[in-house]
Amino acid sequence: MRRMNRRDKSIARSRRAVVVGLIALLSASVACSLREPRPDSTSRNPLVGEWETAPTLSQLGTITTFYAFKSDGTFTLTVTYIDAKLPATTRVGRYSTSDDTVHLFWPEAESTAEYKFDDGMLVLSEGTDVFRLQRK
Repeated sequence: MRRMNRRDKSIARSRRAVVVGLIALLSASVACSLREPRPDSTSRNPLVGEWETAPTLSQLGTITTFYAFKSDGTFTLTVTYIDAKLPATTRVGRYSTSDDTVHLFWPEAESTAEYKFDDGMLVLSEGTDVFRLQRK
């Protein structure tokens, strides 16, 4: 077996450093892609898809809130009452986005909320109400 001289050792260390650097870079990019929202395959709008809150305490007991944003600009909002013996409430409407704002339009009303993504979750802020939704 041949003994490595200083030059060969230096080249081997450099190669290892490059390989370790590439592995670190690849690991970081994979970790980031797992945390970023995944847009629906038919749209570049990151809101498109199904989103749901964890069970949350409200004035009517524990609820979950579900949004389904479609790429055609329509959405469905469903509130499910977990403790109360009430039927789920569903609203269907249209939405549009501009910068960090989503505008929701129903036949009887409209609403505007700021949105952002935080660690893969959709965060909707409307006044003092903040909803954290996980992609389904």
